[in-house]
Amino acid sequence: MNMKPVKNSRKLLYVFVLPLLALNNIGIYSATFQVDKITTAYVDSIRKEAFRLSTTQIDSGMLLLRECAQDYIRLGDSVGLQKCWIDMSDAEKINLNYSRAYDLVWDGLLLAEKLKDTVLIACAHGRAGQLYHIFGQKERAAFHLLTSLGLNKQLQKEGKLSGQELISSYFNMVMYCGSFEQLSREEDYLDTCFMLSDRFHQDRIKRGYLLAEKAVLVSQKSQDYKQAEGMLLQVASVLEPIRDEQAEYAEDKKYLVIVYSFMGDMQMLQGKFQSALEYFNRSLRVSYALKGHMALRPDLLFKSAQSHAQLGQYKQAYEKSMESRLLNDQIFGARNLQNNELLEIKNKYRDELRQKDLELSKKNLQLLQKERSLDQIKLIFSVILLLLFSSIFILRSRYLRKRHAKKQKEARELLTQQNKELTTYALQFVEKEKTVSDLLSVIKKEVPHRKAYLQVIKDAEKGSGKYWDEFNMRFLKVNQGFYERLRDKHPVLTPTDLKICALIKLDFTAKEMAHLVGISATSVNMSRYRLRKKMNLDREVNLSSYISGI
Repeated sequence: MNMKPVKNSRKLLYVFVLPLLALNNIGIYSATFQVDKITTAYVDSIRKEAFRLSTTQIDSGMLLLRECAQDYIRLGDSVGLQKCWIDMSDAEKINLNYSRAYDLVWDGLLLAEKLKDTVLIACAHGRAGQLYHIFGQKERAAFHLLTSLGLNKQLQKEGKLSGQELISSYFNMVMYCGSFEQLSREEDYLDTCFMLSDRFHQDRIKRGYLLAEKAVLVSQKSQDYKQAEGMLLQVASVLEPIRDEQAEYAEDKKYLVIVYSFMGDMQMLQGKFQSALEYFNRSLRVSYALKGHMALRPDLLFKSAQSHAQLGQYKQAYEKSMESRLLNDQIFGARNLQNNELLEIKNKYRDELRQKDLELSKKNLQLLQKERSLDQIKLIFSVILLLLFSSIFILRSRYLRKRHAKKQKEARELLTQQNKELTTYALQFVEKEKTVSDLLSVIKKEVPHRKAYLQVIKDAEKGSGKYWDEFNMRFLKVNQGFYERLRDKHPVLTPTDLKICALIKLDFTAKEMAHLVGISATSVNMSRYRLRKKMNLDREVNLSSYISGI
């Protein structure tokens, strides 16, 4: 479904919503109020009333604001003067005098920078971002709006900024993203606005701005017009009861022009042209009655003409279209003539900063030249020291690595040699056992007395046991902690299992193991099989390699 009516109108609507959020606690001025001595508090009250007056009577309001500026100068109140400049800029912007508003904003920003007043700097950046936003200068608008937001976030943490002002700063980004159709970022910023609104207990009237923007976002992303209309009707129900005497909300009630316009847009998108026409006419009536958002009137008249045309009311459509064109030429044509110089005007703030940088560079040039030689000497000396220490570190590291590698190699060679000696000793024992076995066989045949034969057998077995104990002692001396590591990994192993593992580690054959342990070769193979089961080894795992690695 075509969303163009909503998108186009939003770009115009946002231009005139921005100043509204800046209005807080407008004071009531009495023409009969007299004071003997001008004070800052008195001038502040006049300034607030002058700004309110300027939104409906630009000449009178601006004259009063200029008088306030002179009073601030006489009082030596630079902060008040800067606030006055910002109010004059907002008034000029509301009345479509953007070139003058631009000059006033940058005058205020330069003064705020000199005063190093972060609150005023953030405020001025926000106004500058709004002006660049109006003329579609995307990058510059983003820079100033984000700068203002960043400063305001810090100020709020420090307790120097109200929650409402922080919400306004975030809402500026919501409208910026909405104008340039960055819907995902717009939704993120809007979610933050709602979170802050809950946190700071924002009143229903101020929260209405957020809800209206949410309605437009819903209609664009999900085309859920019923939900969006419900939100807008809720906003209207809050704004409509505002009475004339509620001066602090006077500007907020003018927002009904935008709410009704949004409602008309959504009715058109659904093909409900009679209902759309009623909302556009209602929006126009509020605009004329409250003297608000006059720049929206040409667009409202044009959309009214479109609605008449869809209803077949061509005469009314033609009349509204002509009225829209004439009013558009009157307002925007005049505005363009007044503000063409805006796109050509030099950026006073940046020129000032560049000039300051140039002067500072000239003052520091000689000092830098004097210091350059010393810096070069320091740099060369530092490089030499760095190279020296790096070389020492590298050489020492290499020496330690070689020394460590040499020790490891020697340790491996010693262990290998000791295991070879142990293996040789064990093989000699096996050979001796074979010889003793052969002799016993001969004795059995030759010795006629059985008792004497049995005694020889016993003596041979005792010697065999002592031989194994000596072998085991030498094995443990070479392979310290071997049995302990085995028991830690496999507590179920028996003493015989441990002997078999020791012999496997030394790469003995089954026959050699049988002689040393005193069992048959078949029993040795069975013992190896049982070892694999006790150790839960997979088939692909080599038993000898596994035991050697322990």
